[in-house]
Amino acid sequence: DLSTLQCDVCILVFSVTDRRSFHRTAQLRLLLRESQPHTPIILVGNKSDLVRSREISSEGT
Repeated sequence: DLSTLQCDVCILVFSVTDRRSFHRTAQLRLLLRESQPHTPIILVGNKSDLVRSREISSEGT
């Protein structure tokens, strides 16, 4: 239940080698936005060193 969550900033981390983690992060962002409309959200892709396993492309490339 994210309605009781109180934070100044939210950092969401997903794996660039796992498309499901990216989609789950997108769902969490929407839920956070509903309960915390003014809280900044930072989206971080990890495992970027695993180029051959990448499932999520970087923006602008």
